[in-house]
Amino acid sequence: MARKVTPKNDETEVLVKGARRCAFCFYLLGDLNEKLGQLAHIDHDHSNSCEANLAFLCMEHHSLYDAKTSQHKNYTESELKRAKAALEAAIAAKQHFNLPQPPRSIGRRKPKLNVVYNIGQCTWSVGGRMRPDGKMDKMMQIGFWAIITSNADEPLVLLEAYPEGTELEMSNFGQTLPPKRPTRMMIHAFVLPIIGKIGESLRTRFIIKDQYGRVYYTPKGNFRWISSGIEKQPD
Repeated sequence: MARKVTPKNDETEVLVKGARRCAFCFYLLGDLNEKLGQLAHIDHDHSNSCEANLAFLCMEHHSLYDAKTSQHKNYTESELKRAKAALEAAIAAKQHFNLPQPPRSIGRRKPKLNVVYNIGQCTWSVGGRMRPDGKMDKMMQIGFWAIITSNADEPLVLLEAYPEGTELEMSNFGQTLPPKRPTRMMIHAFVLPIIGKIGESLRTRFIIKDQYGRVYYTPKGNFRWISSGIEKQPD
């Protein structure tokens, strides 16, 4: 039979009475959530598009209902009529308004990091990175033992640590900070630009980043420069 356009009034009645809920999802699974779907012809006759012969089904159930196979027992017309009637009764009783609300996402509180104390003194030296042409790019090398704590309720993976006013070039830093427990760790990185001179003291603080991209700042401290012995180019 030729497919006919479904009358708008009949289409609207089916959608409103079923509130765009799938008749089979509700009848078989008790699911009253809104679905993406289509209007199914209960008697499979697409020329019969009156309201009584239409039911709203999700895409999956519509495909299964219209499928022709001998491998399993298909959904029957009687089942769909009962499912449609049960769904419309539930919608009329406004049961779809009493669904449990999805849990609200709770934003993680930004942890507060605290450098309890430094073990020894932070050292700053001029290091380098070898280029393909055999020459060396000068960078500032930092080394810094510390005890760090966090008030977070979750472990933090600290991925980067570098002094304020510089940019990280290379680092072997990447350690897990357990929640609410002091942890001894070594901050070690190469940064640019070079700030300060050998023999000078320097007052600065560290910028620390975790696996969520959050940024923390340590308290400012006084540090000293030392020479690494590799700041000179070889002859």
